[in-house]
Amino acid sequence: MKLEELMADYKNYEVKDKEALLKLLKRPKPKSVYDLEKGDDVWEFYLDGDHGLSTWCNTTYQIGKRDMRNIFLTEEECVKEKTYRQCKTLLERYANGYKWEKDRGNWFLACYYSQNDSRWVVTTYFDVTVMSDQIYFSTVEMAKKAIEEIGEFRILRDYFKIPESDLGKEEFYL
Repeated sequence: MKLEELMADYKNYEVKDKEALLKLLKRPKPKSVYDLEKGDDVWEFYLDGDHGLSTWCNTTYQIGKRDMRNIFLTEEECVKEKTYRQCKTLLERYANGYKWEKDRGNWFLACYYSQNDSRWVVTTYFDVTVMSDQIYFSTVEMAKKAIEEIGEFRILRDYFKIPESDLGKEEFYL
């Protein structure tokens, strides 16, 4: 029951023991990592890439980790971010450090839903404009090799964050 509902029925009552009343109240869960208060449970990345449950203490170290997107409210959020970063790192490895260059081949990956095939597709695109946080490949062959080696299903699920429920069966993909 929410306190607001209780207050509607008892708004004219007086509180005899404020401390006892406060002990009965449960603070709502934070809506974002920026709403955390000391004592809240958080999930965090460790230096070795593992993750675990921790208690928010509001230290400068934890604030720094939060600012670097290494603190999460749930284990599910933490694991999804971890798989995203792993997939992105693999894609960057196949891009081999290539950065967008004016008047050069700038291939990147994109995804779309194919109405004809009734499934999501990862494809390669060529563009002369710069897009923020995009991974570029020097050739279309390198981009296609990344798709083939990492797997279309994994790229869709982990990098593009398409929910598995929307992807269907993994065997439908490369």
